Amino acid sequence: MTDAQATQNAVALPEGVVELIDAAGTIKRLEGDNLLVACAGHYSGMKPIKLGEPGHRSLLSDAPAYLVRVETAEVALTIDEFVHLALNALNPDQYRTLREACGELGLLGPDYYDPGTGKALQPKVRVPT
Repeated sequence: MTDAQATQNAVALPEGVVELIDAAGTIKRLEGDNLLVACAGHYSGMKPIKLGEPGHRSLLSDAPAYLVRVETAEVALTIDEFVHLALNALNPDQYRTLREACGELGLLGPDYYDPGTGKALQPKVRVPT
């Protein structure tokens, strides 16, 4: 995988489980309520997600990023982009880029985004512009 693209991963993670991987290969696994608490804390600045240095370039912004494994896909995202993915708050351009690169994922499903417009339907935080 190049740093700027997503790939289909041979080993699927259960829906609701996410792994973040830093430059040293350290894996931070988040799931269920722990995932939401970690993302909400990071978003509010109260309890940031602790990782080492990023080792990839974001698919969405080309900024320093972490490898994110979710369901059947791997994609490089910044922490803020990952948090918006986990909190169902991607903007339409981000949604379309991830959907094209990763295919169908629970976090990108029709319960959370309008497939036609890419608009977030149930964002848990403000959607970035």
